[in-house]
Amino acid sequence: MFQRLTLFFLAAISLAACNFGSVSVERNADGTAEVIVSLTESEVNTAIQTVLTNMGNPLLRNPSVDLQPGQIVIAGEHDRADGGGRVSGTVTMTLSVVNGSIQAQVTNATFEGWDVSDARIQEFNQQLAERLSGRARQDNPRATLSSINITDTTLEVHITVQTQR
Repeated sequence: MFQRLTLFFLAAISLAACNFGSVSVERNADGTAEVIVSLTESEVNTAIQTVLTNMGNPLLRNPSVDLQPGQIVIAGEHDRADGGGRVSGTVTMTLSVVNGSIQAQVTNATFEGWDVSDARIQEFNQQLAERLSGRARQDNPRATLSSINITDTTLEVHITVQTQR
C-alpha cells in the first residue's frame, strides 16, 4: 500500500510542478542556471486529491496534506481490505535528492486497527528506494535535480541546468 501511495504522491508532485506553482530562474556565476519550482500546500493538496480521486480504488479517500518543515503529512481515510468500513490514518514522508534522484521515505504511518511497526516501515523504505532508483531520470542530460526543500507553506524543487557557453 505504501509503495503505491508514494509513487502516486511523486506523480502528483511532478504533475503539479508542470501545471501549478511558480517557477523562477536564477543564473549562477559558474554558467549554470537554477530553476526553482515552488508549490504551495494548497497546490500539493489539490494535486494529491486529483490523483487519488482519479484512481478506481484510491488508497486514501478525502486526503489532506500538511506541509511541515522537512516532511509531508498526508491524512485520510482508508477502506479496510476486509470490507469492514473505513479507518482514518496518516502517513508522514520525507523527500530528498541523492545523486540527482528523488528519494522518498516514510518515517511514520498510523492507521486505526493496523500495526505499522518500525520493521515494516524499514522494509517498505528499502523496497521504495529500490523502486525509485532510476525512476527520476532526466529528459535533459544538462538538467540535474539538485534539492527539495519543504517548509510549512511550500515545497520547492531545485533543478540545476548546464547552460551553453
